[in-house]
Amino acid sequence: MNGTDQRQRPILAEQVKLLYAQANPGIVASVINASILVAVLHQVVPQSWLFAWFAAILLVTAGRYLLVRHFNAVATAASDPRRWANRYTLGAGLAGLCWGVAGTLLFPTDSVVHQMLLMLVLAGMSAGAMPFLSAVPGTYLAFLVPILVPLSAWLYMQSVVAYQYMALLVLVYLGVLIITARRNRDTIEQSLRLRFENAGLIGTLAASKDQLESTSDRLQLEVLERAEADRQLRESHEFLQRIMDSTTNAIYVLDLEGRFMRGNQALALFTGYKLDELTGKPFAMFFAKDVLPQISREFLRVASRGRIVRQFVADFRRRNGQWRTISMNGAPLREGDRIVGVVGTAEDITERSRVERLKSEFVSTVSHELRTPLTSIRGSLGLMRGGATGELPEKAAELTDIAYKNTVRLVDLVNDLLDIQRLEAGEVQFDLAIHDLDALVRHAVEINEGFAKEHDVELTFSNSAGAVDVSADKGRLEQILTNLISNAAKFSPAGTNVEIGIERLPNGVRTYVRDHGPGIPDEFRERIFARFSQADASSTREKGGTGLGLAIAKQLVERMDGHISFDSTPGEGATFFVDLPEWRESNAAV
Repeated sequence: MNGTDQRQRPILAEQVKLLYAQANPGIVASVINASILVAVLHQVVPQSWLFAWFAAILLVTAGRYLLVRHFNAVATAASDPRRWANRYTLGAGLAGLCWGVAGTLLFPTDSVVHQMLLMLVLAGMSAGAMPFLSAVPGTYLAFLVPILVPLSAWLYMQSVVAYQYMALLVLVYLGVLIITARRNRDTIEQSLRLRFENAGLIGTLAASKDQLESTSDRLQLEVLERAEADRQLRESHEFLQRIMDSTTNAIYVLDLEGRFMRGNQALALFTGYKLDELTGKPFAMFFAKDVLPQISREFLRVASRGRIVRQFVADFRRRNGQWRTISMNGAPLREGDRIVGVVGTAEDITERSRVERLKSEFVSTVSHELRTPLTSIRGSLGLMRGGATGELPEKAAELTDIAYKNTVRLVDLVNDLLDIQRLEAGEVQFDLAIHDLDALVRHAVEINEGFAKEHDVELTFSNSAGAVDVSADKGRLEQILTNLISNAAKFSPAGTNVEIGIERLPNGVRTYVRDHGPGIPDEFRERIFARFSQADASSTREKGGTGLGLAIAKQLVERMDGHISFDSTPGEGATFFVDLPEWRESNAAV
């Protein structure tokens, strides 16, 4: 069934319903008119023909009646309306044929009165059936044509001129009835079509109204949710600002161009500018020109690489021209996976820097003054231990050995103090070159194997990264690894092993040193890389050490653009990591 038939089917179904609903009055009129003709014409028409015709009328009428009842009983919306229309049209055609027979075979030739009666009945049946049968195209024609066409033909064949004119009048009458029936049918179809269209329009309007109401409700809900979200955002903003303003450290937010976006009241006091005056001003305006490249480099490291800068120290000029020493921390500000700026804190450490500088100068002076006599004492004691002054008594030898070991510890302490003082002052020179990391680590393992054997510990090495080059100072990197390996050997139980290895990272290469000792206590984790830091346990103190080794290692690693970290579970050992950028040929072109 094509699209047009699909659209016409509901209209046709309604036409068929209308046809069957109006059938009973027509059936009753047909029986009454037939009965009248029988009662009147039995005197002028052969009775055998008349009663045979009446029986045919009753039979056809009964069939039509049963068809109507069957339709009312079984017809549904899923029924085929065309089939029911065809059945009804067949019944109407049989009825019209019966009445056509009455107009020809039963036409009384000798009685004008009876002729007038018959013509009146046929005209009445033809005209009266029009409102009942014109709902469906073809049904009225099936009833009307068998009545009037035979009658017109029979009248025309008579020799009487009046009958011939009557034949023409019958045809005219037939044409008028057909036109009228067709207009009536068109009116019905148009009415039904408008009804369905209106029903569809009403349904569409109702759906649109429901949708509009739903949309309105949703918009109102969204407006309320947006208002609530704005309120929460405003409260969150105000709460965040109160938190920022309550801290004594200056908090700043920079965009990717290094301009101030936001800050707290401490930042305003810090700089001497109001917050609204700071917005849009460049961060670099507060620093001397000679440190701007370093400031920019640290800022770009945060912004482009997503790293965190901690305790970056620089001199800062306030609005009134006063210079202060500050320590800054910076971290990338992200929106999803995208870096949009830098957020950080700044602290005025002018007084602390002065005190530490005095302390550093004092330590440096004392260390320099102590190094020469301590070195001489260590040498003398070493000669005495070696028998240069002759065989020492057992008690004297024991005391000399204790003095020598403590002197060695003092010399190591002095050297470490001088190293860290030079590192903090920026006086340590780095001889950076491209080295095979595998060879460097293997050499560090070899030179520490003797120390490990003294503690009954075995060193094992593995390399899952393959051939990897790094830009590093060979001596400083061996110093870092020696510190980590010796610490691991000292704190490992006898009979265990220390694992040293190399593995590749997404953005570099990692060297690790893993022991199976007591691990690092939780309370000591935050200050493990601080100066003079040691876990406060008797077993730790017994192992010796200055408490400066890891602090020196951290500064050495960071000066080579690396990072040092650790992982530990108390009672299960500790692992220290040294991460360095991998050097490639493409790096040299940058």
